[in-house]
Amino acid sequence: MSNIKKRFDSYDVAILTVLNTDPRTTTVELSKAVHLSRTAIARRILILRDSGAFLDVPNLVCYQALGFDIDATVDIALPSNGVASASRDLLMKPEVLSVSTTTGYGHLVIRTIAVNMAHFRRLIDHFQRYGDVSTNIVMSTTQSTLPLGERLAAIRRQERDEVK
Repeated sequence: MSNIKKRFDSYDVAILTVLNTDPRTTTVELSKAVHLSRTAIARRILILRDSGAFLDVPNLVCYQALGFDIDATVDIALPSNGVASASRDLLMKPEVLSVSTTTGYGHLVIRTIAVNMAHFRRLIDHFQRYGDVSTNIVMSTTQSTLPLGERLAAIRRQERDEVK
């Protein structure tokens, strides 16, 4: 039995595929691409939002263009009982874009930006207050271009093959 939710039909997948490529696509453009009325598109987008399958991301920002030359992930190992308060504190830093809690011994993964290496060093000094720190500077990022519908179909095929 597939863990991928099947309540979404091919229209939903097509809408998500277009919006995943360009979240600013209008309902008029979606209507033409998916071959549904604007009203049907708007209704489906509301349902996709309510289900959590589509997240509005209104602030797509290129931080490098704004002068942040450092994009990095920082791992912090800390006692499990300090994870929640450390996460709240870290999210108050303007350079922290996200904090993820991962499995294992109180482990946080922080996505952060910095103007330069000196700025990044000051951030690391701050992060070390919470626990053992390791850093990974992002050199480049390449996004997958596999359309959502193809991705879901391939995963479903793999799951079916594993069951056999």
